[in-house]
Amino acid sequence: ADPDHKRSKESLKMIKRLTRAKEEGNEAFKKGRYQEACSSYTEALEIDPRNKYINSKLYCNRATTQAKLNKLELAIKDCDEAINLDDSYVKAYLRRAKCYLDTEKFEEAVRDYEKVMQLDASHEHKKLLQDAKFELKKSKRKNYYKILNVSKTASDDEIKKAYRKEALKHHPDRHASATEEERKNEEVLFKEQIGEAYAILSDPQKRQRYDSGQDLEDGSFGGADFNANDIFKMFFGGGGGAGASFGGSRGYRSSGGHDGGGFPGFSFTFE
Repeated sequence: ADPDHKRSKESLKMIKRLTRAKEEGNEAFKKGRYQEACSSYTEALEIDPRNKYINSKLYCNRATTQAKLNKLELAIKDCDEAINLDDSYVKAYLRRAKCYLDTEKFEEAVRDYEKVMQLDASHEHKKLLQDAKFELKKSKRKNYYKILNVSKTASDDEIKKAYRKEALKHHPDRHASATEEERKNEEVLFKEQIGEAYAILSDPQKRQRYDSGQDLEDGSFGGADFNANDIFKMFFGGGGGAGASFGGSRGYRSSGGHDGGGFPGFSFTFE
């Protein structure tokens, strides 16, 4: 028998197996059976490790499936493999960039979209790059959601509950026995971050503008239109009472120019 003919026959057989496994994965994906699709792509990848062209497509397909299963880090790794096999594979860069956005790795997303623009400078890709750059710019602001330890979809009640917890935790009176530097840090956190975060996220219009990035465009949210002391009093009241401020420690006085410093008559119990 002709050895070349035998090798060609085996190669053709392998390609058919690869194609069949890939099509099975695609069919499962279309029907929303993502775990099944993932398994099919994995099986296909084991058939012929030397077939860079098809395997790059399989890795990208599996990455899309992993993303559907919310396994974003695995999706990114599959995109890495696809790009290693084909460094001009636009679809793999686009998939990885989207995963980077979804995991808030904005600088990486921008780099991938810039690479896409080098490969295919379409209007759609230009818009994706612009959007990613804007998300990167937004990420460099104070992250009010992280400050209050709430999700971006938090309800009004969740934001109020989070403010109560963080304000009590970081109120300077609670840290009266700490060093001067530590007290100063707590005061800044209480006044310039926690109070500001609540002032923005509790106001529907300001929150919408913050979420959309409008505050970056018009330079708003400078912190001048809220008073951390007033927000605290709104939650916990003020005036009168036994004069016990966080276990009898000295009253809090803002160094930011707010008069009436301190919260006389407050009594708090911490778990």
